[in-house]
Amino acid sequence: EDIYALEQDDPDHPELTRAHRFKVTQLTKTPEPEMGVSFAPDGKRVAFLRAGQLITMNPDGSGEKILVPEGSVFDYEWSPDGQWICYARTDASFASELYIIPSTGPTAADPTRNVTRFANYNGGVTWSRTGNRLGFISRRGKDSQGAYILSLQKSVAVGASADRGFDWDGVHLRVKRPTP
Repeated sequence: EDIYALEQDDPDHPELTRAHRFKVTQLTKTPEPEMGVSFAPDGKRVAFLRAGQLITMNPDGSGEKILVPEGSVFDYEWSPDGQWICYARTDASFASELYIIPSTGPTAADPTRNVTRFANYNGGVTWSRTGNRLGFISRRGKDSQGAYILSLQKSVAVGASADRGFDWDGVHLRVKRPTP
């Protein structure tokens, strides 16, 4: 299936939900179906999956950019500030891991980062409202599947000022399963 934009085309009812006439514009036309369409928090980019690749484009369909060219991406989520995307991808051993990239695509300075490791399955990812933690579903080793939390920042000493940047060193070691 392709991606379409739906806009109101009714001067008497300018709100989309109240309009009686609409204009439909096809934004993609490919043999592979697109799925999982979502807007960046600021609405300036649209992300979607096509043939296991993570792709973004402008809301009018222009400026398409493949962020993750390797196939097998099955889940993703924009960070609340729209600067990052966390995605889940299966690997050659059919396990899945979570990765974080800048929303403009990985670079030498900000490469793709595997933030989970050593699990059979990771998916269903969501960011915290503040953007410093991830929640996701994971199956780790022989444990049953469950919800996990990953802090993207190390704890700071009481009274110390917190750095707003992510601490990538050993990030996968901070995966925790909440206790009831």
